[in-house]
Parts: sequence; C-alpha cells; structure tokens
Amino acid sequence: MSLALIAIAILHATHASDHRGGQYAVIGLIFVYIIVFAASWAVVIRSYVAEIQPMRTRAPSTALGQAVCWVNTLPCSWPC
Repeated sequence: MSLALIAIAILHATHASDHRGGQYAVIGLIFVYIIVFAASWAVVIRSYVAEIQPMRTRAPSTALGQAVCWVNTLPCSWPC
C-alpha cells in the first residue's frame, strides 16, 4: 500500500500526472491501493478485534476498532 502512495507522490512531484499517461498511472495506483487495503487491513481489523474480545464486549470493541481504522486511513484517502 505504501509503495502505491509513494509512486503517486512521485508522479505528482515530477509533474508526470500532468500528462495523459501519468493520469492513468495515478488512477491505476489508486485502484491498487484500494484493492490491497480491502484485502489486508480492512479484513484484519474486523477479524482480529472480534477474536480477541469476550462475547460481552465483542460488538462495541469491533465497532471501535473499525472506526479507528477508518479515521486513521482518512488522511491517506482525503483529496488534497
């Protein structure tokens, strides 16, 4: 995931995203980021937090874990 974000930053810093090929590369890298995130962090947070908690605190802790995950990934995906 970080490699996709670094590549996007490099494309923007070198102004390669001003051209058609660079724009397609940025869009492709955003898709790569989303796919890797959906296959890794998004699933891990839900399953890990749910498995380590007792039944009486499972729902609130899973909700809190998911909310923290969303808040922490918001700066990465917020359009600047």
